[in-house]
Amino acid sequence: MSKLNTMRYLLVFFSFLMFCSCTESLPSHNFTSVDVRILFNDSVSIRALEVMDGSVAFAGNGGVFGAIDLRTQQIQAKQQRFDTIFPEFRAIAHTKSDFFMLSAGRPALLFKTGNQGLMQLVYTEDGEGVFYDAMAFWNDMEGLAIGDEMSGCLSILLTRDGGNTWQKTPCSELPKALAA
Repeated sequence: MSKLNTMRYLLVFFSFLMFCSCTESLPSHNFTSVDVRILFNDSVSIRALEVMDGSVAFAGNGGVFGAIDLRTQQIQAKQQRFDTIFPEFRAIAHTKSDFFMLSAGRPALLFKTGNQGLMQLVYTEDGEGVFYDAMAFWNDMEGLAIGDEMSGCLSILLTRDGGNTWQKTPCSELPKALAA
């Protein structure tokens, strides 16, 4: 992708952000109390939540992931392993048909639901400083994952086929990262 195309995409993106930020704000609600219920009590450190149709999906340390059915309060939890590693999940996302989990740290591991609900590895990255911590889909075919700076630019993964394959955006197509 040329610098001109990159600049065009950035201009469209920032124009969209400005348009969205200029809309009327929703009225605030004056809450007087909050009801807190423990839905899942375990030693897992949950680092990612995703509200889905009638349930809340979660993922965390030790490769633990699952979902809580909000109608029945039933919990389904599993543990994902990769070789001898139990991944530390930091991001999850979903489409109408699939659920995705992304680990932080080295190696970065991105899983999606496969046959019989088992997770299948669709992307892996093993580089010094790799750390992904956010993921989202804007429709059922296109999504992105974002991680910390590596080699002078943000780490950005894109999918355009429903999460079956993911491509890392080269640093040459991204602005330089700001110095910390």
